[in-house]
Amino acid sequence: MAKEITFKEVKDQFHNNEISAEEAIKLLKKINKKHPSEVVQFEIAMLEFNSGKKEKNYEKLLKFRNSKNTHVSSRANIALSRYHIANKNMGQAREYLNDVDNSIFGGELNRQLAVIEKATGNYETSRRRFEDSIKKAKNPKSILGLGLLELKYKHFDEARAYANILKEMNEYNYAYKLLGNIEFKLNNYEEARDNFLQLLGTSIEDEAKLYLGTIYFDMGNNELAMNYFQDLSNSIYKYHAMVRIARIKDFEGFHEEALDDLLNASAHLTDDHQYIDLCKTLSNLGRYEEALSYLEKVHGEEFQESVEKNKVYIDIYKKDFESSLNDLRNSSFAI
Repeated sequence: MAKEITFKEVKDQFHNNEISAEEAIKLLKKINKKHPSEVVQFEIAMLEFNSGKKEKNYEKLLKFRNSKNTHVSSRANIALSRYHIANKNMGQAREYLNDVDNSIFGGELNRQLAVIEKATGNYETSRRRFEDSIKKAKNPKSILGLGLLELKYKHFDEARAYANILKEMNEYNYAYKLLGNIEFKLNNYEEARDNFLQLLGTSIEDEAKLYLGTIYFDMGNNELAMNYFQDLSNSIYKYHAMVRIARIKDFEGFHEEALDDLLNASAHLTDDHQYIDLCKTLSNLGRYEEALSYLEKVHGEEFQESVEKNKVYIDIYKKDFESSLNDLRNSSFAI
């Protein structure tokens, strides 16, 4: 008689990339059917939540946030917080983190708070939170977070220093991810591509494919870019890929198709990149007032130059030259 696989064995096999999330879910459901357990049910919910069906499985996770098992409730609240961070709902994200056990999950708690501070433009507070996270536990994700924080503020040498630390820790996947982001930010597309190619076949290959598609689009290879994006149709990045596919369609003149994809994605994402893309596509269709309405939704400091440019271009498209000159005078860029 074959030996029954255990909960721990399934978790270990999944984390070692020996089985897929789908296979892990099937095995855990079998275990739970024979031996019902809140811990197993929670692990199933987490795997389903992280497998690209966040909206569908959000309610499932909610029921675990008040569990009497501190590990379960804290992990549920951290996952729910991440969901709201991704959707730019920082107030709700903080609320969930209030219920995380700091004595057990202090490192992860500080890391999530650092991400919130980074998203709201608080460099010093974010940096301090990441450093507090590392003091609790030298988690490579926190070191990666510090590198990406430095990169956001164009501190390239500091960002590279964190990539070196990750290499010294043998955390090569995170090192390649950080180096790829650095080279991408510097418009060194070939170097960025080479770093992201190292991540194919790893647990973060879907994120790498999203970057590779973007890189090939920026390099003018729309066919290869499309291949990478279409390969993400069943991943957690499928809506991000849909936005980038729309960008290609818009570039190639298929404005109506691009708009359909962008509006479909907008039901699942609230992203400044996406609002800029919607503005450009609507402008190409002559729907200028709608285009401007999406610019009003853009709040990220790093996108303000793009907002200014698009306002000028819209005024020019409308042949409202007086307004375009006023926008140009008030902007911080030069055409």
